[in-house]
Amino acid sequence: MVNKIRQMFQYRCTLFNMAFSQLRAKYTGSLLGVFWAVINPLLMAFVITFIFTVIFKAQINNFSLFVFCGILPWLFFSSFITESNLAVLNQRSILKQYKITIEILLLSSILENFLKFFIGWLMVYSFSNFVNCKDNIYCFSFDSNYCT
Repeated sequence: MVNKIRQMFQYRCTLFNMAFSQLRAKYTGSLLGVFWAVINPLLMAFVITFIFTVIFKAQINNFSLFVFCGILPWLFFSSFITESNLAVLNQRSILKQYKITIEILLLSSILENFLKFFIGWLMVYSFSNFVNCKDNIYCFSFDSNYCT
């Protein structure tokens, strides 16, 4: 176990370069670029907020903020599980060509998805300032009466 951690530490530059290149390759050809990392969760939050506030008449303060805070971790976990499995299948040539292990491939996929998660979380923080939460840290809790 210690040897695996030591090996990952040795390949940290490779790990970060692979994660950034995967992120760059995913959004380079698109029209909006990296903004898709923000637009996708925003659209999902909008649809869920519309359904629950307009159709089901949910009476929760700042419901859209709570939905957005729940969608971001869910998208992070679901996308890194899916993309980690695909990374092993799609990038076998890298494993054969270079002296890296499968763990480095998987961690680069996880790091790439964490970067998308971080970009989205910055949007949540700015959105919480927009809806005038009293305290941003407590606003992310499940106490819906805390936000005004």
